[in-house]
Amino acid sequence: MGGILIETLPGPYYTRTNSNGKFSIDVGIGEYTVKQIVHNIKGQLIEQICPDAIENHKVAFSSEGNINSKINFGNKVTLSPYLTANVSSTRRRRCFESTTKVTYANSGFAPAHNAEVYVRLPKEVELLSADKPYTQLPNGTYVFTVGTIAPGQTSVITIQDKVKCGDESVRGLTVCTKAWISTGKLPEKPIATVTGECDPETGKVRFVIRNNGPEDMETGELFRIYRDGKLSTVEQYKLASGDSLVLWVTALGKTIRLEADQPDGNGENTLASETIEGCQVGGSDVPISMGFVNVLPTGDEEPDAAEECLEITDSFDPNDKQVTPTGLTTENYTPTGVALKYKIRFQNTGTDVAYRVVVVDTLSENLDISTLQMGSASHNYRFDVSGKGKPVLTWTFDNIMLPDSNRNEPGSHGYIQFSIKPRADLPEKTLVENFADIFFDFNSPVRTNITANRIYDMPEVISEADKLDADDIIATPGITGFAPESGKFGTEVIVTGKKFSTEPALNKVFFNGLPATIISASETELKVIVPANATSGNLRIQTNDGVTQSTDGFEVYQPPVVSSFSPMEGVVGTTVTLQGKHLTEEWLQTIKLGDQTCEIISREGNSVVIKVPEGATTATFEAISKGGEAQTINAFVVWHQPVIETLSKNIEKAGATIEITGINFAPAVERNQVMFGKVKAQVLQATPSLLMVQVPKGAENGPVTIETPGGLAESPVHFTFIPAPEVLTFIPAIGTVGTDVTLTGINFLTLGEQDTISFNGQKAIVLEATPTLLKVRVPRGASTGKIKVAGIGGYAVTVDDFRIEELSPEQAIEVYPNPTNGNFTIRFMHADFEVQQVQLFSVLGQLVYSEKVASPRPDKLDIKLSSPKSGIYILHIKTERGLVVKKLHVL
Repeated sequence: MGGILIETLPGPYYTRTNSNGKFSIDVGIGEYTVKQIVHNIKGQLIEQICPDAIENHKVAFSSEGNINSKINFGNKVTLSPYLTANVSSTRRRRCFESTTKVTYANSGFAPAHNAEVYVRLPKEVELLSADKPYTQLPNGTYVFTVGTIAPGQTSVITIQDKVKCGDESVRGLTVCTKAWISTGKLPEKPIATVTGECDPETGKVRFVIRNNGPEDMETGELFRIYRDGKLSTVEQYKLASGDSLVLWVTALGKTIRLEADQPDGNGENTLASETIEGCQVGGSDVPISMGFVNVLPTGDEEPDAAEECLEITDSFDPNDKQVTPTGLTTENYTPTGVALKYKIRFQNTGTDVAYRVVVVDTLSENLDISTLQMGSASHNYRFDVSGKGKPVLTWTFDNIMLPDSNRNEPGSHGYIQFSIKPRADLPEKTLVENFADIFFDFNSPVRTNITANRIYDMPEVISEADKLDADDIIATPGITGFAPESGKFGTEVIVTGKKFSTEPALNKVFFNGLPATIISASETELKVIVPANATSGNLRIQTNDGVTQSTDGFEVYQPPVVSSFSPMEGVVGTTVTLQGKHLTEEWLQTIKLGDQTCEIISREGNSVVIKVPEGATTATFEAISKGGEAQTINAFVVWHQPVIETLSKNIEKAGATIEITGINFAPAVERNQVMFGKVKAQVLQATPSLLMVQVPKGAENGPVTIETPGGLAESPVHFTFIPAPEVLTFIPAIGTVGTDVTLTGINFLTLGEQDTISFNGQKAIVLEATPTLLKVRVPRGASTGKIKVAGIGGYAVTVDDFRIEELSPEQAIEVYPNPTNGNFTIRFMHADFEVQQVQLFSVLGQLVYSEKVASPRPDKLDIKLSSPKSGIYILHIKTERGLVVKKLHVL
């Protein structure tokens, strides 16, 4: 949930309600002079409204972000998903089970497709079960495929896990659970990731900073190493795309943290970090320092990632409050601008079930309510914000039915997570304290401990006792120079630098991407041979501890080199620019495309512009110069106008395959764009004379067109598309067998053919059908699930399930009218079972009427009593589910 802040005169007034996903604000025109309203729904700033924009004092927000009021907005909104993830565990107690919940949501205004939630548990914790299916990656990460997340949707993954037994050394360790959500979209900017692991053989921590973005870093950024919360070094790093920097840090049992500033352009994600606790040589008796993992912020500033680090204990106070970061030094100094992540834990340690739990947290006036963000929670709750000056947060767990710890210890726990930032204008070293009161039913409140943070940016002063030298920890190789600076193939080059491997096989040297042969190696020098076909460019050296490349390039000379040409394809007459080396006017004589000589239009340095000649076909370029001859690696593709001759089918539905014959099609599938009207089709196979394509959904009637780089072609005949039905709505959404359901949509009764409607695979009776409406009856044997409409053009399945309401035999069988004059009806329409016999008895037990019910069972049975006497009768209805007895009143 986001914050809602109303700024008023004389002072700000905070309010928040949550009822069925609706937010409302009462500005109170009669009581306050309104300055502005800032709406921050689910962490996103929607709009700032000044008084002259307010026409109605009541403003309502729905969970989808809709604004229900008479307020006009002049801003332009781009609809996009906004994914968030939160993770929290009830506890980390050795040998005990706990519950980990991952809450993920789309707070944006567009669906997020192909979403996956990743969960990485600590190595000391094993997963017992989860309420959603998952797969496990080789590195131990669990992947939950959650599909499409609609705008405003919030979901929870619940995991039962357990801290492993058998190793008492884990007691007191702080272990971290990480969760993040992704749609598979790759980053667009340089982005740093930090990983770390302890090597028990050396007692060192191996950190890797990697640029996982598609671009090189334009400027250097800083990384910092802390040992037991004390700054040990500050250095700069700058990485090309895909490159990494490896650091080896001696731990000696201390908690080692590496944090790296993110390159610009990563939004809220400004920091990447990794903390390793308790690293030492295996079997060593060096004491392990603990309690430093949470002193600094975790590296999960981006909303789609979350991390929680908890101490492994043997016991703990069940009703407490935790804050992350805890802060540095005994003063708990916490950086400005960092969100304080609070967790309130509660446990029913009484002797009976707690029916209702209320948690009340009166926030410090030093906290900024507009930055409030809700995290994960153990149970469903109602949430309110009230009060002036000091906002009061209230979580109400109605009907929580929290068992007592004696009866169900794992189930007796609960928690709340939220984060909030201190105000930006606080004086230096302002103390922010916080606690909560927990009410179990009508008992006196249980007050938690008080958390304390002093908001202060500590100077980046390196601790002399913990100072680390960059040369001692940076293991990535470095290049200081090479000689000679140019040469031909086979030339021996000496590369000087540092941190090379003394074993030649453990070094890799590339000349502009081409691997070279290494003759000898030492820590500061490599002797290599310029490989055949090498081109001018940077030297790149790779070892097991990272990658580096030279600032200056090595120039390869002698034969001409055509390194590139653009464009890569075209028609006769296209001008092509060839780039390379040794293509100067002094050296270059001729350029050929296959066996055709090209006209040279212009040249500048090593850039030559030519024209594709008449009669040219797809071939490589050949540069002929005084220095020799060279051909391009890639061929220039010459395209010609395509022609469509026939379509194998002129009428079809979506998904069907048709063949298109003609000439000059592209042999590569992706180079042919086939359109059915304005709708693009998938090309399955391609040859220059034949295309096999799949009719797309929503194809338009008319000619089929094909576009290749050689031009555009249109089919000589028109194509007719058979559309599939589409279901837009259905009502009701829940009902019993025999319920009449109305579906609205389009493309029903296509070509006059009746559609087949089924409820979770059970065929329904069609009562009414038009091209846009279907009225059907829920069939016997139906179960909760999707409604499927199958037509001649395909089928449609409802997004939501139709829920079957289970009725008892007494509820499913209706008798009317009752009272009756002797004529009455027994209706079985809502009964999902067989009926064998109907008998009517007087109150004295005399059989008045008896009838066997035919099979298959009718929907109703009309009964007419001959000469009925007034009074009360007993109706026995024998079914396959037992006897149903009903009273009948005859007037």
